[in-house]
Amino acid sequence: MVDSDCSSTIIKDKLLIVTLLTIFGGILADYKCPPNPDIFLPCECIVDPDILPLYRSIYCKGDQLINLTALFQRLSHELKVDEKDYLYFTLSNKAVDVLPANVFADITFQHVQLEGKNLTKVHRLALNGTQNTLKSLRTHSPLIDGDEDWDLFKAINLAPNLNFVEILFDNLTKIPDNALQSHPNLQRIDIAWSWSLTSIGRNAFKNLTKVESISIEGWVKDIGDEAFAVSHVSTDKRLWLSLLGNHLNNHNLRKEVFSGINRPVDLYIIENRLKFISESTYEAFLQQNPNHTIISDTDCMDSRNDWLRNKYPNQWEDLHC
Repeated sequence: MVDSDCSSTIIKDKLLIVTLLTIFGGILADYKCPPNPDIFLPCECIVDPDILPLYRSIYCKGDQLINLTALFQRLSHELKVDEKDYLYFTLSNKAVDVLPANVFADITFQHVQLEGKNLTKVHRLALNGTQNTLKSLRTHSPLIDGDEDWDLFKAINLAPNLNFVEILFDNLTKIPDNALQSHPNLQRIDIAWSWSLTSIGRNAFKNLTKVESISIEGWVKDIGDEAFAVSHVSTDKRLWLSLLGNHLNNHNLRKEVFSGINRPVDLYIIENRLKFISESTYEAFLQQNPNHTIISDTDCMDSRNDWLRNKYPNQWEDLHC
């Protein structure tokens, strides 16, 4: 079911790209694969006419170790200048365990999908060469926490035109302090099925002026101050903030967690086993903006929810009420 949903999302995204290119670019350019397929081995160049006609992508599959750095260095030397841009790079190889620095040389992509079952580390300079063309990054790999230069979040911050990040099925235990702070173009951040993830650091999503949605599903039980302070200045643009399915409770969050957001927020705290919403934590959030809302699934009639029922009835929605 999960794989089907992910595939459906990818197909929709590709079809959207087709529509936009058609509307704004007229007839699509003829981006066929180069005539010598052997230079891509053990990977392959593919054009999928059923999804995105006439635009090439590179896929690396199999269960034998691939020296990706050597592969892209070869492509860099053998391909013509007009043969170096691609739509997708997809890594589903089962043996590759790291994505090293400068791996792509000067081969560029708009979308990178990392689905390797043994991929655990991404170097902070891994996206060099394609950092300015990259629009989305999806990882469905067992990535571990960053260690000095091996840090996925540092890599994301060096790709200024990224607007969508999806991190699924990882082994991260934390989103570090300042993880994605001040990224200029991120619009959507999805982190899910992250069952090792227990904490979100201070300022983790601070100053993301274009962000529209942040969704985090793991075992989060601790969140640092001003983790979601996405705007320096006040704006009416809504933020969809979902903390669905974590381990939040009324004893481990400080009111400063939601400080400095400066935007109306729909806050989803469903499936966190909360019997009530703590006034000491969440009233400061609701007082920030009369358009803030909390969507919960508590024991609705618990008297400790009365402060919400009496003072903020239009800012609280509970699935059990």
